[in-house]
Amino acid sequence: MQLGSQCSSSTNEDAEQWCFELLRNLQDTNGDELEGPESGDLGHNVETFLGQIGVFLLQERQDEWIKRIAFEGVTGFYYASTSLSMARAYLCREGLGETFDELIQVVLMWSALRRAAVRQAGPYSQRSVLPKYRKTLYARFLNGRLRQHPGTVRMAIQLGASLVERIDRKDPSKIAQRQWERQRKALEKEDRDREASRNMAHIDYQVIQAGFCFLSAELNSGDPSVRKHAEGYIRQLFDITAVRLFFGKIS
Repeated sequence: MQLGSQCSSSTNEDAEQWCFELLRNLQDTNGDELEGPESGDLGHNVETFLGQIGVFLLQERQDEWIKRIAFEGVTGFYYASTSLSMARAYLCREGLGETFDELIQVVLMWSALRRAAVRQAGPYSQRSVLPKYRKTLYARFLNGRLRQHPGTVRMAIQLGASLVERIDRKDPSKIAQRQWERQRKALEKEDRDREASRNMAHIDYQVIQAGFCFLSAELNSGDPSVRKHAEGYIRQLFDITAVRLFFGKIS
């Protein structure tokens, strides 16, 4: 019996390693160059599949490759990847522990970075520049800095505004120059933080919609601590009136 048990255990370990090796080496085809980020709404793509698997595996393992595929799902090219990865994270929140809140931090910062990527390359050409914007955020996720120094919605907005401003100032087109000049004059008249939080919310609202897809479930939870968790983010989102744009999709 003991020998049979050892053989069974060895077989299971071999199968597990085979699966992990397959996941590690699974490559995304990147789809059609003209495909938009909304095209993956059904989630039938490698990016979305790996993202959900990565989030699930984070409950038990913190291997770098697992963190990478989970992160790439949350920050995926397709908004469905963000939505389905975060929906999976909510279902696994007890097993994930603090990692669940870290993934929320990824969503917040990614909403700003992706807004900058769209401003730089346009909505249908952003795929090529997204890796550059992911790089620094991934490093912060990997080394635990998002856990040590959590951000807020307001911080994401300020980051997005700063990045878009930098891109606009480098844009040689006359239209961009005129837009920047009007923006600069407006900033001289009003407080910069207030302007950034109300009139210049330079974040990707679709990332916010997708990344906070779990809020309605939290708000309807019978656990007061879970509802309080949701209410904290709802208050932040109300501050920028973004909740008007996505609340209907999560209620």
